[in-house]
Amino acid sequence: MSVLGIYLGFSVVVLFITFMALLGHGIKEKETPDIILGVLGSIIIVIMFIYAVFEYYEPKAIEVYQGKTTLEYKVKDGVKVDSVVVYKEGVKK
Repeated sequence: MSVLGIYLGFSVVVLFITFMALLGHGIKEKETPDIILGVLGSIIIVIMFIYAVFEYYEPKAIEVYQGKTTLEYKVKDGVKVDSVVVYKEGVKK
């Protein structure tokens, strides 16, 4: 897992705790705006977390070894300037 992934995961947890605290305060003090913001914020954070879990996926070295991916090069003036790992069609991630 990359540093960015760890940072994003930590941020999601902190935001979720913040919105849950806001929700708890709203319920305790009977303040409707805090309750609404706490519920909506928590729902949005949960959706973001689920999206991150299912969409943040990078090819692993074993998948390259097993032939599930190919390495494509970008060539400029006859020189390889960039490369990218691409999944082959029909291969499950």
